[in-house]
Amino acid sequence: MTKMRKLVFIPGILWVFQQLCADDAPIAVSTQATERVAIHAILCSGEQGDPEYVAQLCKALEFSGHCRIVRDSGSLPTHRDMIKAQREAGYPLVLYLQPHEMYGYSWRLYDTATGQMLGGKRYAREGNKEQSIVLRAADDIYQLLQGKRGPFLSRIAYVRTKADPITRAVSSVLCTTAYDGSDIREEVVSRHVLVAPFFHPAGYPKCLFYSEFTPTNVRIMATDCAGNSRAVVDRDGTHVGVGMSLQRPEVVYCSSGQIWQCKYDPIIHRAAHRMMVDRVDGAPCASPNLLPDGSYIFCAGGTIYQHDPTTHSTVSLTSNCYAVSPYYSPGAQGVAYARRVQGIFQIFWYDCVTHTHTQITTGSHDKADPAVSPCGNYVIYVREEGKTSRIIIEHRNTHMQHAVTSSGVRCAYPAWSPFYTD
Repeated sequence: MTKMRKLVFIPGILWVFQQLCADDAPIAVSTQATERVAIHAILCSGEQGDPEYVAQLCKALEFSGHCRIVRDSGSLPTHRDMIKAQREAGYPLVLYLQPHEMYGYSWRLYDTATGQMLGGKRYAREGNKEQSIVLRAADDIYQLLQGKRGPFLSRIAYVRTKADPITRAVSSVLCTTAYDGSDIREEVVSRHVLVAPFFHPAGYPKCLFYSEFTPTNVRIMATDCAGNSRAVVDRDGTHVGVGMSLQRPEVVYCSSGQIWQCKYDPIIHRAAHRMMVDRVDGAPCASPNLLPDGSYIFCAGGTIYQHDPTTHSTVSLTSNCYAVSPYYSPGAQGVAYARRVQGIFQIFWYDCVTHTHTQITTGSHDKADPAVSPCGNYVIYVREEGKTSRIIIEHRNTHMQHAVTSSGVRCAYPAWSPFYTD
């Protein structure tokens, strides 16, 4: 049997594909889509075929809008001319998928111009974890095509309201879903209002923070997504919004309009809390983000600010506009935020390297509370639809959109996890 190779090299067609996927590709803010690259996906299975596996994998690869998958059945190529013939049929790339009764699944991706294999991988069966195998395969293939990972091995959190069908009592439900809105799980159900979930950056399922309104305060809670929750900051005041970075030992959070720091003190052997940023010109602070360099990005009074705690200097990142809800993405080194344009809130992107602002969304509906996928390719936000609201995912370059939640439901506060650690 031929030994499978992993990420062998990148010939011409793959370089072209990566240019189409590049962050600086000249794609308009409108709904115009980039031309999709056609990939012929061939299931080589005989009697052991698993169409669901192929369907899920192709759905994942088409998620960004960069490629168009045409599914078929056939056999593995026995010579290079069979691969080159795919180019005459209009396919720059051909993907062979093969489920194996003994050891799981495998894939091979070929450049039809040269007949060379670009890469391939085999996955062992793991009990009932076939969905995990599909997502891992999608992530590997996507990374080969784009040069960076996709969102497949991550989860999304959001809060929705749910009314009891008999008593009509309203509860807040903290939900998590797969990257595409499937596999919905109710992590926390409470009669108290829940807001602002935030995943621990060390990797899912490390910890999921959120704020809970109680009769005496608004406290920061944490759940392990396994049925266990505990209070993290349970003090007087309103505590909403958490910021963390893998490169920093401290945590920042908002407390009644001020930004506070929480850091373990080895002398007193417990966490020490310290106020770092007071209100800006009397306006309360919100949406704190902790950057790897130790600075904070937050909003106050309709302006996005960056604060350096070592020099105690604060600079504005936006001007001459009303901007709120910043969300820093370490993967893309940028900030997604909501900005009012002609009376409608749209999602914008601030590049921390080039210091430029780009509008991502358009349309007549207000958008709010943006977050960013761990790969940095997607933004997720709330789209207001009258008395209800939906969670929407949008690719930053292709502007391909996907609805995470259904219509007619009130959903808010989306958050995106880091990549799986298991």
